[in-house]
Amino acid sequence: MALFLELLENAPAGSGRAIVVFITIVFILNILFLSTKYRTVSGSPVAGQKWWFEPLVITRYRFLLNGWAVTRAGWDQYGDRIFTIARPDSTITVVPPQYLDELQNLPDTKLNGIQALAEDMGDQYSGISILKGTHLTFNVVRNKLTPRMGAIIPPLMEELEHAMKAELPASKEWVAVDLGMIFTRIISRLTTRVWVGKELSRNNTWHTDNIWTTENIFITALLLRFVPPVLHPVLGACLPTRRRIREGIRKVQSYLVPLIEERRRRQAQHGAALEPEEDVLQWLMDGASEEESPAENLAERYVYSVIGSLYTVSGALTDCLFDLAEHPEYVEPLRQELRQTLAESRGQWERGTASKLLKMDSFMKESLRTNAPSPFSQKRIVKEELTLSDGAKLPSGAYICMIDQSAIGRGPDKFDGFRYAGLRQDPGFMTKYQYTSTDRDHLTFGHGRLACPGRFVASLEMKMVLAAMLERYEISFHVSGQGGVRPKKIQVLELAFHNPATRVYLRQK
Repeated sequence: MALFLELLENAPAGSGRAIVVFITIVFILNILFLSTKYRTVSGSPVAGQKWWFEPLVITRYRFLLNGWAVTRAGWDQYGDRIFTIARPDSTITVVPPQYLDELQNLPDTKLNGIQALAEDMGDQYSGISILKGTHLTFNVVRNKLTPRMGAIIPPLMEELEHAMKAELPASKEWVAVDLGMIFTRIISRLTTRVWVGKELSRNNTWHTDNIWTTENIFITALLLRFVPPVLHPVLGACLPTRRRIREGIRKVQSYLVPLIEERRRRQAQHGAALEPEEDVLQWLMDGASEEESPAENLAERYVYSVIGSLYTVSGALTDCLFDLAEHPEYVEPLRQELRQTLAESRGQWERGTASKLLKMDSFMKESLRTNAPSPFSQKRIVKEELTLSDGAKLPSGAYICMIDQSAIGRGPDKFDGFRYAGLRQDPGFMTKYQYTSTDRDHLTFGHGRLACPGRFVASLEMKMVLAAMLERYEISFHVSGQGGVRPKKIQVLELAFHNPATRVYLRQK
């Protein structure tokens, strides 16, 4: 470094001095971008590095601008071996799928998924670090909510009916809409109904505050990925989104803390004679440790626990509607299946209704295959050195992931909405190709011990919303109802999301 400073001081005026300034800046940036809090496998190749002498800062920012292309190229070149992806904020070790079975069920003391999620989503800067070191929400969703899916269908249907009237246009003419935000608010209503009850699910201000808070969490996490970890304290101190997150958390607490305290007051007053509430908030209260049990902690935990349900589900629903607009030949077969299935239960949704919608389930899975939100899955922090079956070693402190091959286009090129319905005609594949099924070829929900526990409820909600849209609405990319171009997603780093400025057209049937 001293050498570059000396060159800069003594450089002649003009172009020579400019070159030295440029080299100095590149050198400093490269030093900064060599910093990473994660260890890597020694000798593993770096995806996207075009020359062996290329400064790492260039490789990292190539991933920022072309992350999906770098991932595809890395997979095509090194997919059967361990390789490295250099993201601006971290160095990620990509592990090939042949190791899935031996890694999927390792305990947190060896591979920690919650820590990887928290650190990927901004950690202490976004506030999501509150989830580290605990499986409270995960266990409640898996062990309490999922087994009660039959019981939540009636309140979900009631809430969906209200949400459709509140959020969707009532017009026989084509109306431009922000479909992503509509679905985010509908899913917020359904999630709130199941998690904290009917009163808040009907509170418009609650939904606005909650969505605003989670948006700022995402923005904070995304911006932190643009710079090396050594600069995170500086950037974190400057981001206005951090202030907004704290403000949003206080707003959410103003709703939930009185609710939690009132429930505890009634429990203390009536004891065992009081019939407990049957919602996720109550199960969180019942299962919380001493550290987790303060009302403020549970309220804050709610915000970070529902992020996935809000944006993952609403994004997947938006993709499904876009696929219907792009492939209208699927609309009538899906409507026919829905009519036949509901006729078997006198027009009512029952516990088994969703599982009978094989074509809809297949359409959702094919839409997810062709519109994955990220090619990365199975994100874990290695807590102690692991020796794999072939002798390869994963060092303690490495950040590892696997690539969802379908997300990077390493599958059939043609969209086939009923692909999986056809495969499930074989009795041996009846469960293998469900929307919620996971395996080495379908890793969007993860796999093994820490596979997403909320995917079953998410699938149910998606089918309910899609059914309502099929029954009541038509969608088009153009105001005429004919033609138009499917809106492209924004791809940044390894993420793909809908442009919030996108507008499509809906009209009632």
